[in-house]
Order: sequence, then structure tokens, then C-alpha cells
Amino acid sequence: MGIIAPALTRWGLPVSETQILQLLAERIKALREARGWTQEQFAERAAMQRSYLADLELGRRNPSVRTLVKVANAFGVAVAELLESGQKDRTARK
Repeated sequence: MGIIAPALTRWGLPVSETQILQLLAERIKALREARGWTQEQFAERAAMQRSYLADLELGRRNPSVRTLVKVANAFGVAVAELLESGQKDRTARK
């Protein structure tokens, strides 16, 4: 099942696009809040629009790989970590 399996077990397999987007939204918000960043600070670090990132946190956007890379780089995590949940010890990095 790979890296994302622990996060997906709450739904079972197969998972829907909506479930993945919700998991991603929750994870991005958790990472941002763990760092004490505002959406504006996050947007600056990711070199993206705040409104787009706000939509990501609400699960309203289907991000490209390029966007996922920017978000992961802003947080200093691997792209795969954006799809993990329950990573308390890894979330509060910066």
C-alpha cells in the first residue's frame, strides 16, 4: 500500500479523489498551524497566492504536482508527507 496507507485506512480502499483532497487539505492546514504561520506567511514562503492556498486548505482545489512541490518545499517536507496523517512528531518542524 505504500506511504499513504496509514492515512487512508480510515476510509478503506479504494479511495475517492474527494477523500484524497480532504486528507491533503487537513494535512496542509495542520502543517501551517503547527508552525504558527498565517496563510499570508505560508503564501509568501510557497511563492503562491494566499487565496489559492486557502482553497487548498478547504479541499476546493486539485493541485498539480508543481503546486505540491512548492507546498512541500515551503514546509521543508517530502511531497509524500503531505498525504500522511498523525505525524505529530514531524509536523512541527520549523
